Amino acid sequence: MLKLRRKQKFKRLQNTLMMAFLVLSITPLTIIALFFLNAHSQDLRDQSTSHLVSLRDTKKQQIVDYFNAQESEVMGFVRSELAFASGGRFYGLVNAFQRLGDDIEQARQHAQERYILGSGDQVKTTILPDSSSYVGSERYRLLHKRYHRAFMEHLKRSDFDDIILVDLAGNVTYSVYKFDYFGTNLETGSYSTRVLGETFARLASEVKLKRKENEEYTPVIVSDFAEYEGKQYAWVGAPIIQQGYLHSYAMFRLPISGITKLITDGTPQDIRVLLVGSDHSAKILA
Repeated sequence: MLKLRRKQKFKRLQNTLMMAFLVLSITPLTIIALFFLNAHSQDLRDQSTSHLVSLRDTKKQQIVDYFNAQESEVMGFVRSELAFASGGRFYGLVNAFQRLGDDIEQARQHAQERYILGSGDQVKTTILPDSSSYVGSERYRLLHKRYHRAFMEHLKRSDFDDIILVDLAGNVTYSVYKFDYFGTNLETGSYSTRVLGETFARLASEVKLKRKENEEYTPVIVSDFAEYEGKQYAWVGAPIIQQGYLHSYAMFRLPISGITKLITDGTPQDIRVLLVGSDHSAKILA
């Protein structure tokens, strides 16, 4: 009986020792495994962060280069013969616009009623020969026919989808596609408080301020993207100055599609891209 008890105690002791051995063996292994897991996780985080930072910096530079290219294109246009000819204060479309009516209010009204909205050059209403505005209307029609094709060709080679000419008083005297801002006044009309009017105001103010020191000063103003008819657009504008004489302003409408394509190209599908503006509002691009 005593021998049986000793045998049972020995088995319990044996089990206890084996359990202690297992605990002492597993604990270091667990600690080592946790250490390597943490190190590996940290390494993955560092690699992911480095990749995203690199991706961010690359996209940032691409966006900067993109906008620099758009600004260069606008600058090239306002210094071209097309801009001087069509945007001349005493000739071209800018001057002809003012003769569409007996006064500037009537000219704006005739301009807004003249073309089918968004058509470019399809006339909706015509002026009868016995009207006092007939001569001015015909002059605008002929000049429009002369320059419109050149403007269309310019748009085909760019990311912009509309070009407008604005006189010194803020009247939109020409629009390639005759959207609803054509014929309005950007200082007093419905667009004066929208991004188009605000961008024009910034441009006109900048030109007025700096021309006191340099008559050839030609800034390029770029707006933020804002919604128009369910899509996002920015405006890029510059003055048309010929030999130190300020004639008018040219403004280009830029859809956000070019930026979206630039950002999403080459971006992994499992990464969501947000474009965050200076106002901290974000737009999901991918």
